Order: sequence, then C-alpha cells, then structure tokens
Amino acid sequence: PRASNHALILTLGNPSSSRQDGSNATAIAHLMGVPDANIRQPGPDALSLDGLRQAMVDLDARMGDKDRAFIYLSGDSSRQVEDGHCSTAVVLPAAQGVIGSKELAAHLRTLARRADKLFILIDTRPGGTDCPAPEDGIARSLNDSKGRSAANILYLTATQKTPPPLADGQGGLVTQALLACLD
Repeated sequence: PRASNHALILTLGNPSSSRQDGSNATAIAHLMGVPDANIRQPGPDALSLDGLRQAMVDLDARMGDKDRAFIYLSGDSSRQVEDGHCSTAVVLPAAQGVIGSKELAAHLRTLARRADKLFILIDTRPGGTDCPAPEDGIARSLNDSKGRSAANILYLTATQKTPPPLADGQGGLVTQALLACLD
C-alpha cells in the first residue's frame, strides 16, 4: 500500500448488488495498492446529488499533487439528452435524481489535473428510455475540445444487463471480470 493511492467507491444500486460491488471494488483498490485509510465508501444515506458532489470534492482535498486515484461507480443508469446528445446518466439511490455524464466528467477532469494517474470504473445496469441508443457522454465530455482530458486517465465503463446467474447479488459483470484479472 502507498499513502499516495486513493479510492472512492460509490455503489448506487440495490442493496444486495451494492454490497457485492462495494466488496469487489475494495478488493480491486487493495490490489492497486490503496491502503484502507485511503478508501472512502459513502453509505447510501450520503449518496444524494449533493453528497456525491461532496465526495468528489473531498477526494480532491485528500489527494496530493501527483497522487493516484481509483474511482468506482456502480448502480443503475438512465438515458437523457445532454447538449443535444442522447447520453447515459447514473441514477442516485432512493429516486433522488440522476447525475449526468457532463457533470460527472467535469468532476473527473478536476481530479485528473492534480493526479499522476486517475482510474475510473463505471459498471451500471441500463434503464430509462428517454432517448434511443445513448452514447458514452462521459467519454465525449472528457475528450471534447473545451475540456480535453490529460493522458493520465484510464476510463472503463460498461452498461449492460446482468445475466441471470449474476442477478442474485453477485455484483456487476465488468467489476467481477476486472477483479479476477487483477487477482
């Protein structure tokens, strides 16, 4: 473990899969050298839109220049129109709204400016039908000409239905695959 490694684990889905996703994400963080003292996982009561924003601000405050961070987000996604594009948003627990990809990308860009490396893993299940065929708004927003992200970001995402064997609280498929790969 290195004091300069940090993790923010945001599990926004149903309690059963959130527990497993949180456990798997913590194991990934450990394999990446994040000490327990540097892993933050806000509880469901702290995951309102303001709570999610505060978690990003707190991570930024904890990080030193050129530290490394792992940000994990799981739960349900929704489709919405942002800046004329059909995009994927992340649904907050207890129907507290959504956080759009544009806002999430802005937080990530802020963190990337200070970080040596920033690894983002978003593993969501699809929902909502406000628009067809959403694109990855986070990737689009990270790479747009106004806020081009640095080369220090590794961004992995999957929005897919969990097959029946995994629907019983085993967590997200991509999370499981990455943990198995790193382990």
